[in-house]
Amino acid sequence: MASPRATPNPDLSVMDGSAYARFFSQGHLFQDRVYAYDDWEKQRGFHRLAPDLLTCVRVLSCSPILAAVVYSTVISVFVHFAFTSFSSHHADYLDHIDEAYKYITFALSLLIVFKTNSSYSRWWEARKLWGRMFDWSRHLTRQVLTWFPEDDDLKAEMLRWILVASYTLRSHINPKVQEADDIARVTLTLDQYKKWRVSKHRPLTIAMAMSKLIRRSGVSDIIAVEMEQQVTIYVNCTGGCERIFKTPVPLAYTRHTARYLMIWITFLPLALWPQLDWVTCIATPFIAFLLLGLENIGVQIEEPFRILPVVMYCSAITGNLEEVMRSGGFAVELPLPTTAPSAWPDANPSFSTCRKKTDSPADNAKAPNGSSGDGSGGLQRPQHMEQQEKSMSDNNA
Repeated sequence: MASPRATPNPDLSVMDGSAYARFFSQGHLFQDRVYAYDDWEKQRGFHRLAPDLLTCVRVLSCSPILAAVVYSTVISVFVHFAFTSFSSHHADYLDHIDEAYKYITFALSLLIVFKTNSSYSRWWEARKLWGRMFDWSRHLTRQVLTWFPEDDDLKAEMLRWILVASYTLRSHINPKVQEADDIARVTLTLDQYKKWRVSKHRPLTIAMAMSKLIRRSGVSDIIAVEMEQQVTIYVNCTGGCERIFKTPVPLAYTRHTARYLMIWITFLPLALWPQLDWVTCIATPFIAFLLLGLENIGVQIEEPFRILPVVMYCSAITGNLEEVMRSGGFAVELPLPTTAPSAWPDANPSFSTCRKKTDSPADNAKAPNGSSGDGSGGLQRPQHMEQQEKSMSDNNA
């Protein structure tokens, strides 16, 4: 079975496939990716210092930056023509404005730095939560394969829940993502899928189901407590993600910082004109672009799940789980139904099968739906997700 591939976050792309819309999408522009060695080499090079004109155009096109830069340009042009038409003594008082600007600029810098730092803290906390999801899934899968009794059906039921847990959490914090439903349809049994489908809080439903399975397994109290701690970690990660997503940086602070910045940009030409004259019309929008970009970074990373490559994390978690299951002598086959999604529950009531791994050539000669036939099966991605992956890969190239 080929290892699952890291795929771009489909909810950050435009579903209609419009290259123009993807180009000017703020989500696509600010999206992170999982770094490899070559990425670090590139980041340490000159590339980070040289401005990418294409990226600058994309940043500038992001509303409200473009509107604010145009606004600052209009104000600076107005100030220039207004004061060049006056006699010099009418504009003498402008020489003292730069003194006042020193004080308000210092306060503005504090506001922007605090906003950016607060947003970065939220982004880093979200990344740590998904790091714990990696550890949780590996530990619990290993414990199930090691400590559960020799009951393949019980193990299979538990492993199905673990496989869909990360995708479920992702869709829970971003309801627009439908990927979890696609994964659940081809992973869970019909009874499991019905419970998962009707649940109003799906991560909690998964946690409850796993706790019940631990109790049914009949493991010793010490082992049960250890496994319950892993379930608690999943619940805590869910709560942490909910806290970040549902509670932004205080709105009063965000709005005051943005409005303070716009007022500062509005009166900036008055402070620059006595020293720069007509160059004010160029310097003002340039300074506005830099400061608005810094403020926009804080706004974009404030909601980190739109920025972090969460779907890549989910794919990596799935790959790790399949590797642990193979190492533990347990394999997963997840055949993809050929019917329309709306007909999946009735067309394929078994959905997926988890079975004991076998080395028999006859058993491994042919796997469902043309899989590799190595006895491991594997999580096969729905066709529309493969198409989104190819589209995003071509766009990134």
